[in-house]
Amino acid sequence: MASAGFTHQSPYARPGSLDELEGPVTGSVEAGSHITGTRYRSFDVNDESQLWDLYSVTVRDGTVRDQRALLNKEVLIRMWPVLNLPQDCRQEWESHFTELRARTRWSFL
Repeated sequence: MASAGFTHQSPYARPGSLDELEGPVTGSVEAGSHITGTRYRSFDVNDESQLWDLYSVTVRDGTVRDQRALLNKEVLIRMWPVLNLPQDCRQEWESHFTELRARTRWSFL
């Protein structure tokens, strides 16, 4: 039976390349409420727990524009194994970025 014309569209935004991610590696950043909801809006990038939260919500809920502004390629690769992401989000990003596929949970330690 032929498809009724439906195509799968991922609910997760992602840039075309990790090289587009030029976010800060120090200091504080402000994230939009569409990413954080009622949680924090300001994140100290120097604090590992705030960095983890910022990267988790930005990968999961941010737009490509948010990701470009808030995420840094090298930091994302380092943090990738421990980010709080749904499995389908993680698979979506890893299917497009080999740099993330190579990272495992144990390589973060």
